[in-house]
Amino acid sequence: MQALWIALFIIAGICIAGVLAVINRRWNARIISEEEYDVEIHGKLSKKEREAFEAKREAEAKLTRMPFGDAVKERPGRFAASLFLGAVASVSLAFRYDISVSNCILLAFLLDLILIAWIDLDTQMIPFPLNVFILCLAVLSVFFLPDISVSDKLLGAGVILLFGVFDWLILDKVEFSEKHWGFMMFLQALVVFLPPFIYILLVKPPAVITDRLIGMMCVGAPLILLNSLMWVWKELEAFGFGDIKLLIAAGALLGWKMTVIGFFMGAVVGGVISVILLIRKKKGGKDHIPFGPSLCIGLYLALMFGIQLVDWYTEILKRSMGR
Repeated sequence: MQALWIALFIIAGICIAGVLAVINRRWNARIISEEEYDVEIHGKLSKKEREAFEAKREAEAKLTRMPFGDAVKERPGRFAASLFLGAVASVSLAFRYDISVSNCILLAFLLDLILIAWIDLDTQMIPFPLNVFILCLAVLSVFFLPDISVSDKLLGAGVILLFGVFDWLILDKVEFSEKHWGFMMFLQALVVFLPPFIYILLVKPPAVITDRLIGMMCVGAPLILLNSLMWVWKELEAFGFGDIKLLIAAGALLGWKMTVIGFFMGAVVGGVISVILLIRKKKGGKDHIPFGPSLCIGLYLALMFGIQLVDWYTEILKRSMGR
């Protein structure tokens, strides 16, 4: 019976990944069709180039409902790669963890990461609904946590949802001029950090809820602060807010240890990719390389091997201290 559940789990992962390849193409078309002309982004275009830009927008607008078969024919390599990644995600989860509702939530998370990686690679954007989906998975997963009461589950789920929505409203909806950008991002970092921190100090929730609340702030807040410093120094953003919101949502689902490990592993993967692209001269030193795909890989590796890495590092520290 267990073998049957594992087979169904893997088949579901592969099939959903195939559907995501079509959603990827449709979402790309929607982003491009809604893109506004911006001199700072596109540069000063000639009349002919401007007409080509508008024609591309109109053509992509017709593909927002592209049929499944057409999407596969247009990019068979992307479709095959999505099937492969869906198989990797489902097989590795099935044999790393037991088949359970919590495992299904993790599979949904990994499949969402696949879609995020593809879209960010194509458009250098992480759609907000995909991060919202991860936060919803985090809230849902609280109800399947063992060894805590129903009241703690309800309160924990509510607090995670409240802080997640509050963070995103502050990051997404608060507008300010570039003159005050550095200072306002500093305030945003405080807003992401302080409410969960104060709640943990005053309420002292169960350890599993505390772990997730720390996960929401431990990477997101420092990255916003780094953005603030970079803006004051060179008027540059070190990290996109789509990446930061992804880390906030992932922290709510995975907890702080896996989120920190996922971020650093993603940074390593991104660094290796950047060096390879520079050596092969596919990107210049000032070209933007999307961090989302590397971050998704890092989060996957943390989910699969994060506990072993923490134990390994802890053991090294103990030995270095003579314990």
